[in-house]
Amino acid sequence: MKKAIAMTLITTTLGAGWFGLALHAGSGHDHGPSGHTHGTVKEQASRNMVITSANQHIKQLVKANKIDASWEGCAPVKTEQKRFNATLEWVVQYRNPQIKDPSKMTLFVFVDVYGKVNAANHTGK
Repeated sequence: MKKAIAMTLITTTLGAGWFGLALHAGSGHDHGPSGHTHGTVKEQASRNMVITSANQHIKQLVKANKIDASWEGCAPVKTEQKRFNATLEWVVQYRNPQIKDPSKMTLFVFVDVYGKVNAANHTGK
């Protein structure tokens, strides 16, 4: 009897062969590095979504004391897609006239095509 119960639990938990795996994961369900995709290709972010992500990143940088608080009030002056090696990324450019150092007056936020911020710097490279 104990063997029968154990086998039932194992079969129910693991499923029977490939059918059991598909049943538990769900058809077309992917847990890749980006999370749930539900069998569809990830949708690319719109320009507005990219700007929202860049603005949020600036707020995080200000909160972490990486950049001056005056950056939070700056609107993007340029948003464009650029190719870096084989990768297409959005570059959101901000300009802050309150910054006295000319080399730090422009801030570039790099966002992937899906809306995830990759980096930010003052060089644009």
